[in-house]
Amino acid sequence: MTIGREFSGARVECSDCRQLTAVPGLRMGSVRKLDPEAVLPPEILGIEIKFRCEHCNSKLMIDFRWQGRTIDCPRCERRVQVPRCTEVLTESEAVSAHSSSSPAPRLSPEELAFLSEMILPSSS
Repeated sequence: MTIGREFSGARVECSDCRQLTAVPGLRMGSVRKLDPEAVLPPEILGIEIKFRCEHCNSKLMIDFRWQGRTIDCPRCERRVQVPRCTEVLTESEAVSAHSSSSPAPRLSPEELAFLSEMILPSSS
């Protein structure tokens, strides 16, 4: 039986005997030759997920491709799940979403004075 690469790892019905047969995946030699840029889109390769360990509150950062997996926290060594990204926006989608959102709330002069005093206390 001859079958295309797109069926690697799938189960297909043999046209001769009608039995389901597992199609072998790529050989390891082939996998080593694959370039990540050829397999994954560039916008995914540059994404890092930042999150905190739920046990020790350490700031963690990991490659996007680890989303949804469980890893060991490098600080406390406990198992923690890498959060999944809900949606990846292209730059034009992000600009569009930002411009269509409601404008930032305006602060009154009193609120500005209060916040300024909190951030930059006057030397008395």
